[in-house]
Amino acid sequence: ITDEQAAEDYHLNGLDAVWRHGADSYLSAEFARSEAERGGTSEFSLDGGLTFEDITVDQDPAGATGEALGFEARLNLRDVSEQNGTVHAWWKHRDAGFDADRFRAGVETTDLGINFDADLPAGISLSGGATELDRDQDRRSRTARLQASGNANCSDTERAGCIEFDLEARYEDLRLHDSASSLLPNRQEDGSATMLAARVVYWIDEATSIYASAQSSISTEREYEDNDLIAIGTNTRFSDRLAVSLEAADGDRGEALIAGADYRMSNKASFNLAGGVGAGALSRFSGRYQLSEGHELFGTYTMDPDRTDGARNLLSVGQRRDLGNRMRIFTESQFGRGFGELSNGHLGGIEFDHNQWVFSTTLQAS
Repeated sequence: ITDEQAAEDYHLNGLDAVWRHGADSYLSAEFARSEAERGGTSEFSLDGGLTFEDITVDQDPAGATGEALGFEARLNLRDVSEQNGTVHAWWKHRDAGFDADRFRAGVETTDLGINFDADLPAGISLSGGATELDRDQDRRSRTARLQASGNANCSDTERAGCIEFDLEARYEDLRLHDSASSLLPNRQEDGSATMLAARVVYWIDEATSIYASAQSSISTEREYEDNDLIAIGTNTRFSDRLAVSLEAADGDRGEALIAGADYRMSNKASFNLAGGVGAGALSRFSGRYQLSEGHELFGTYTMDPDRTDGARNLLSVGQRRDLGNRMRIFTESQFGRGFGELSNGHLGGIEFDHNQWVFSTTLQAS
């Protein structure tokens, strides 16, 4: 990408490669480098473009230069053994000077983690993982989790009377760096917690289930806010085309009532609607329409009333198309609105499969 403007030239170059082994195992690597000359005068609007204010930035002769490097690996155990399961690991690093979309100032960021899942005897599934995200001069977050899932009185031919359960232990640790603590004293929790959660689902018949879930913070440190929660709900399918859900929740951070519906008009079109009131209740509408074989349109509108930064209202529309000969293209546009700010972004890309290799290229503008 090359964008040349008065006193603000911008260049972004990147390369990525993927090696595949079997149906679902791969190793990928990606590298990108950006160069930007920052300075001069730009304009900023707090009312969506009705008025603008000039912002003068000191000219930096050296500009801003940065690199981003990432590695990712995924192993499907079926590709190397008779065991069902996957292992996924990644490591990504971005310099503070790296600029992915020309306009945003970055911070040095390191993101790494590993996730796994495996099927055990007696119908038990085990999954877990650990992640760390470190944003220099901002915050560092670490998580670790272990989850077990299973069922009782279930069969492949009948759901009535089936009981499904999930148990999870989770550790979270969020630590603000000194500079972030002074700038954002009330927007992030500086603390850690160990939590336990459980969920039980009972199938009344083939189409209707009821469930209950609960979580509790068994230990907390520093400023972590307790997050005990209990919820009950139901899901039912009235026909092959219509399904609805309802959930009520109560906890330390508030109460919420959430309802949703899935409707499939035909094999080519389907819609999803979810909304609610109370703490953490998102409202979302999404749809999908298949224009022709291999050509699909999609869109989503999300409203998050509890969000205090970024886009509280976000609209995403796009399309995917299979051109044949192992080539696919996609485009997506996002339009957001938050407190006194508007945002938009556009993304397009091409993918091509060749034996065990996948070649892709994307272009993003914001």
